[in-house]
Amino acid sequence: MKRSIGLWNLRVAARCWPIIAASCAGTSITSMISPEVRGRTYHRVLVVFPLQDLRERQTAENEFRASYSHDSTVFLPSYQVFFPGRQYTPEEVKRLLSTNGVDAALVISLSDAGASRHRTANQTTAQCTLWSSSQGCVQATATTNGGYDISKPWASFTAQLLDASNGQVMWTASARTGGNAFANARTLLKSMAHRTVTQLQTDGVVP
Repeated sequence: MKRSIGLWNLRVAARCWPIIAASCAGTSITSMISPEVRGRTYHRVLVVFPLQDLRERQTAENEFRASYSHDSTVFLPSYQVFFPGRQYTPEEVKRLLSTNGVDAALVISLSDAGASRHRTANQTTAQCTLWSSSQGCVQATATTNGGYDISKPWASFTAQLLDASNGQVMWTASARTGGNAFANARTLLKSMAHRTVTQLQTDGVVP
């Protein structure tokens, strides 16, 4: 059963994040590199996650910058370069990319999202409330726990890395991120961003 989840109007190997107690999310990803890459690496990547809600967009794009721990590449949130809501001409776009030294743009798109529901199993625990030295336990109570619904958020997305000099797609990927019952949208965003950045490094597109 699907249902939409809160933080997104778009509506992300496991890794846990200490957002709230026991929150956890994992992302599986499949990627392909264009033959035109020919060993080239990118060092200033503009991250474009076009969400309507400004706070959600900032959260998403900032996670990519935070997920890269080296100095050789900078992941630059697009909202810091292009003012959200304003239309830019091709000439203005080209000028701003050049001014900021951008050599590639990573465009993230949401494909689908929702939450899966699961029902926990019943578990009965017995406890002795009256004990006799001669007869043992002569009175006990039973407590039943479980049997309730839990909801686990998920999202699938695509990512494309475009060369800033010619607009060609140099790397593409599709992925699915799922969280446990304690996960929220930020948990999913962190997992998705970290896994995408790691895959770019694994594929040799960023150093």
